[in-house]
Amino acid sequence: MIPVHADKVLDILQLVLYIPLLLLSQYCLLRHGRRGILGWFYVGAFCMIRLIAAGLKIHSDNTTATQSSGATIVDNIGLSPVILAALGLLHEARTARGSVRNTKIEWLVVLQIHMLVTAGLALVAVGVSSLFKTKPSPDSAMTLLKAGFAIMFLGWGIIVGLCLWSFRRPTSYDQVDPTIFRDATILLNAVFFSLPFILLRAIYGALNLFGSGNTIGTSSFSSNVPADVIMNVLAQLAAAVIFVVAGVRTVRLGAMGFKENSHPL
Repeated sequence: MIPVHADKVLDILQLVLYIPLLLLSQYCLLRHGRRGILGWFYVGAFCMIRLIAAGLKIHSDNTTATQSSGATIVDNIGLSPVILAALGLLHEARTARGSVRNTKIEWLVVLQIHMLVTAGLALVAVGVSSLFKTKPSPDSAMTLLKAGFAIMFLGWGIIVGLCLWSFRRPTSYDQVDPTIFRDATILLNAVFFSLPFILLRAIYGALNLFGSGNTIGTSSFSSNVPADVIMNVLAQLAAAVIFVVAGVRTVRLGAMGFKENSHPL
């Protein structure tokens, strides 16, 4: 674990920063309309989870010498909402740019990736909770954690591929309003630039949980303040800020409306 005083400062800092981000994400949820519901719901959920995790860790630091199971679980399940937020915003951007040629197939792909990441989340949550049981089964818990993170890394990779594919100029480009296309491209770029930060946070979470033994926090990263600040706090904060800034800049997408194509591929 990193020093208590440093940990508490980081947690308080997150409380201060994520409250306005949560409010702005709700503003984007309202302004982006129904096509942005999936992405902005998860941006808000991610900010809320970060606030809950910071609050639990502050309470844990004030009452016990070790981090509570609740704080650890909430801290690690936050990776899933930020991945799903990227997926949702990517879907909104693709739809607005005219990249979606078949709405049903698009939603089927989005649903499959959503289920994949959610499965990874469930495995990580069960794995972490298993390590805090009275009679833990370290081998079983570590297997669940590794499987969960592997699935989430896979989900991240699929989103990267879909994001890169979406940069192609769509065949219906001439039919899309230039202003809508420009704003949608801003949103697409936001997703693209957030993905390295999400990956950095995922790597930190995996290394921190697996550690060098069968208990949480045995990795050298657990006591490395620079690693915690850069790979944990700043990485996911950067992703949230990128999402929110892009969302505020593109609120016109919800007001303008745009056509969703439904012809076959």
